[in-house]
Amino acid sequence: MKKINIPIILNVAALIFIMATFYWGFEQLFMTRLVLIFFALVYLLFEIKKDYISRNKMLFIIFSVVSLIAIVISILADNSSLNHAINNTDYLIPLFTYVLIVIKYKELYTESG
Repeated sequence: MKKINIPIILNVAALIFIMATFYWGFEQLFMTRLVLIFFALVYLLFEIKKDYISRNKMLFIIFSVVSLIAIVISILADNSSLNHAINNTDYLIPLFTYVLIVIKYKELYTESG
């Protein structure tokens, strides 16, 4: 029997969830959701190529920093294009992304460490 790869299933589920949000509130945080879809696809690729990424942790760290900066910029751009203040819950998107990146890095660190 094949071993089920839970992290890949969770990455695909998160990607499907982000895509489903386009039907719930199309006009809010449009650019942010596009950025999140792009980075979810790349992190899915990282999960598939886990052995390469675990040997090159600096690539993962650099990409993580770039993704966090891009998410913050996209949130600011989305809110400035709508001419209203940033919602309190918009700050949670980079926070949750950071937490997920830290969990992923710890997983990579313990596998190759």
